[in-house]
Amino acid sequence: MWVDSLVDVREIELSMTSTEPPKLIAPYIKALQELDRGVRIPRTAAQVHFVEACRGGAQPATAYERAYLVWRVQEQRRVKLELEEQAHRKDQRRRGQGEPSVAPSDPVSGRWSDPKPYARFVPEPLGSREDFKRDRAANFATSRRNKL
Repeated sequence: MWVDSLVDVREIELSMTSTEPPKLIAPYIKALQELDRGVRIPRTAAQVHFVEACRGGAQPATAYERAYLVWRVQEQRRVKLELEEQAHRKDQRRRGQGEPSVAPSDPVSGRWSDPKPYARFVPEPLGSREDFKRDRAANFATSRRNKL
């Protein structure tokens, strides 16, 4: 029995290159995480044993407990690496050694630098008060028109 469970854990470790939970515990991962974090109160003896196994007070007895513990270690490792990478990128940006900022080869349409030829809006500085009044009146009239 113990040898079979070791094989199961090794298969689980090999099959988990990403941090997706293995198929065995995937449907129950949210409930297992809640039990582990203390959000959900254990109601059965199996749930109490699962919580004890997560806390390190008992050896994992079921394949579900072993699979969850292996997945949790990998998930913690992934989160730690992500945080280190974010800190490294933040430190590089602070020092000015980040990725070189390359301007896009073609400007994004719809911006001031590249107006669309068919656009009604003309990118120019604000006009006079009379221009504002005229534009406001035209927009007001357009908004009051029947759209059907």
